[in-house]
Amino acid sequence: MKTLTKILALSSMAAGALLLSTTANAALFYCPENTNPTYMTIDTGGAGGSATCAFSGDGNDATEPFFDDFDLLWKIDFDDGPSGPGPNPFVDFEGGLDTSGTFILVEGLNDHLLVFKFGGGQTNPNLFAFAIDGITSGSWSITDPEPTNGLSHVAIYGAPVDVPEPATLALLGLGLVGFGLSRRRKTV
Repeated sequence: MKTLTKILALSSMAAGALLLSTTANAALFYCPENTNPTYMTIDTGGAGGSATCAFSGDGNDATEPFFDDFDLLWKIDFDDGPSGPGPNPFVDFEGGLDTSGTFILVEGLNDHLLVFKFGGGQTNPNLFAFAIDGITSGSWSITDPEPTNGLSHVAIYGAPVDVPEPATLALLGLGLVGFGLSRRRKTV
């Protein structure tokens, strides 16, 4: 019976090792998902994270109402250079005026938009926004049946953070002081 138990244990360990040794598949994300005729892809090469197509259309992220609910964190404009109110989230970005390239982002960009805006000359859409969660690196490309003027800019947007009003904080502080005084009075 002990021999049978050993054989079953060894065979289950071998089966587990085979299951865990499978290769990671590259994660390819499309925007828009119907890929007709102009679309963009992000390939994370199996590095993890997820992306969904949040927006694809014609226009500019500076004027498109979809982006009103998000805060611009950083932008690489290939005419004017990088700019933004916070630290640069890009460790590296390559392929500025081309139709493909690579990117590396800092760790911890969850629930952000990675936005690509291409210049004129292509069929709709020319503005793509990926909702990214945990993606730190990958490659990007645009497939377009017509010639493109290349990438105009790439941007990172984040959801705005609600900051409490000063009056709310003052009221909370006053309540804590009152609570502390009432506890002090009871102990004396």
